[in-house]
Amino acid sequence: MKFYELEGRFPRHAGEVPKPALGYIAAQVKVAAAAFSDYEWTGRTIEYHRAQIRKALGFREATVGDENKLAGSLAEEVCPLELSEDRLREALVARCRIQRIEPPAPSRIERVLGAAREGFDQHFTARTIAGLSDQAIAGPGGAGCRRGRR
Repeated sequence: MKFYELEGRFPRHAGEVPKPALGYIAAQVKVAAAAFSDYEWTGRTIEYHRAQIRKALGFREATVGDENKLAGSLAEEVCPLELSEDRLREALVARCRIQRIEPPAPSRIERVLGAAREGFDQHFTARTIAGLSDQAIAGPGGAGCRRGRR
């Protein structure tokens, strides 16, 4: 639960949980820290535990609709200012926290970031073309751009 609060996501495996934190929590609940290695990282139990943590913290799982909205807002607000892949990813996770949505799985995050970049590129291209004069579009001599001509 604390990992989720701090990182904005669930750990993917036991190695992501810092040993000092694990030892501290184990002492609080009076369980050996070594027992954590027996925890099942797949299946119904972990899904149940994750649902309990989401509920306790007021989060919900992301839907495809959420992902589409996130991609759109990133395209409009973040992509024009930020080229770094890591910064886009950080912005996505931050928006998920603000909206109380669990960040999508890593493969879905890549889809959202790709859609955001594509949306930005399309918007940028359309805006650029709309700003061109008729003369610039027609090219030298008004003939326009012909195939094979450079």
